[in-house]
Amino acid sequence: MTWPSWAGEKTRIANSLSRHQHPLPGIAAPAALDCLATQFIASLRRESYYQVVQRGPIHPRRADPNDPGFDAERAVAYHVQNGDVDEAAWLVFLMTHFARPVDTGWLRLRDVYGRLGQGRWDWATV
Repeated sequence: MTWPSWAGEKTRIANSLSRHQHPLPGIAAPAALDCLATQFIASLRRESYYQVVQRGPIHPRRADPNDPGFDAERAVAYHVQNGDVDEAAWLVFLMTHFARPVDTGWLRLRDVYGRLGQGRWDWATV
């Protein structure tokens, strides 16, 4: 996968990794090096996106897993903006654990975090 606006940064990362002071055997193959550099770029892009999300106000319904407008990334920003860092961290943990499948999106996360429509399995409850 290539993101043209990030091509220069990907090249810089790959070059830095290949010139590392201690050889990194896991990236000796060009395909492995390319894959790792691409993963770094994916992480940087995600961080960039999240910075944009944080700039504006977030409606509370975006943080409610039982609302059709729920959006996990915006929910994290909502909790951070409202000073509830523990809840934001808990949600990031759940996002990492459940991932976001292409076919179902955040459905598994919503099912667990939203107690199958019967409330919320939030940090205070856990």
